[in-house]
Amino acid sequence: SLGFSNLASPSVKTTLRMRVVSINNIVSSQSAPSTPFVVPRELSAADAATLHVLNPPTYSSVPIIRAFGVVSLFAAWASQAKMNTVLAAAWEAVRTTAWFRHDMFEPVVAVSSFFVFIHAWLGVDWLASSGRLPGLRKYQIVPKALIVENGGDGTERSRQRLTRWHYGWYKELAVYLLPLWALASFTDAFAPRRRALAMAAPTAARVAKEILGGLFFYDLFFAVTHAGLHRLRLPSWVPGGWGVASTSSSSSTSSRRSPSPVFQRLHGKHHANADIRACDTVRLTTVEETIDVVCSIAALRVMGAHPLSRSLYNVVIIFLLAELHSGYDMPWSPQNVVPGGLVAGSRRHHAHHADGAVFYQKFLTYFDDAFGFTYRNRRGGEGSKQGEATHTAEAKALVA
Repeated sequence: SLGFSNLASPSVKTTLRMRVVSINNIVSSQSAPSTPFVVPRELSAADAATLHVLNPPTYSSVPIIRAFGVVSLFAAWASQAKMNTVLAAAWEAVRTTAWFRHDMFEPVVAVSSFFVFIHAWLGVDWLASSGRLPGLRKYQIVPKALIVENGGDGTERSRQRLTRWHYGWYKELAVYLLPLWALASFTDAFAPRRRALAMAAPTAARVAKEILGGLFFYDLFFAVTHAGLHRLRLPSWVPGGWGVASTSSSSSTSSRRSPSPVFQRLHGKHHANADIRACDTVRLTTVEETIDVVCSIAALRVMGAHPLSRSLYNVVIIFLLAELHSGYDMPWSPQNVVPGGLVAGSRRHHAHHADGAVFYQKFLTYFDDAFGFTYRNRRGGEGSKQGEATHTAEAKALVA
């Protein structure tokens, strides 16, 4: 159970859009504090993320952003010839440079992208939590506790209490780089990329197709392995403490069993925070990092991606991964801009971190929807709509 029964009382003051906790009534009911006090969140991370998925906010700016996207796509299509000329010139310029030809170029692009995008979201966190741009708080998926302080002039200031930043992220990147450096230095594993440098310049259409195709296949490959990390339960006779005793439970309740050793040892680290931040993008075990890299390489191999497409793919996918773990639901997020519920986005992924039994796909929704890894199947039986209806009713009860 998600524990909604404790939240439906009239004392719960929240909105359907899961906005930041209001402190007005709490402050007015207390004498002016001489020391800071904490205004608690009114919803747990799991409940807030669940409601954000079931009742997503609507932004008035989304139609404008969509229109801009359509115009941009049309402009790109109309100017393909010019873009192809630019790509050809760029390819001829970089393909002979030592830094682009180096085997470690793509891994360094990936690490640099992680650094830039993760710390960009750290800047957003600082602006929102410190109150310098409090308007950003309305885009947070999970409401934050507020620490209220008296200013010297008698006014009150509030700042948000965020989950702890993962300062060990650089260690994760080292674990990612060192094996690749060893492969580049002592093996011929990067020979296919060196041979690909002899290819002709790609067209803009090819680059777009290979980036989008790479994202699609990466998402598919990762969803399958990700679901396995959560749901695989080895039999008790498997040595080393990897097995668990068999249990007889229906599909509607199996997702609520205790985590298996496979999850705890290989994936639990990534789920350290139910209320995630961008740094959690790289809070991974070595096995997880290996799975991520293998899925990405396999996707690009399926597409036969050009070296230029591969480099741009690294930047695009890391931007999306950081946004996925940011904890924000921005109007420009693909989940809002792309119609039809095709994109999973930060809402579903935040809910996944809070409730690991749902939403294993990162970018798209078809895998989870097809195999029932959604709230629809959490209650009421496999394939029915009762579970989703129950959650929706509970969501409405919170704001009644």
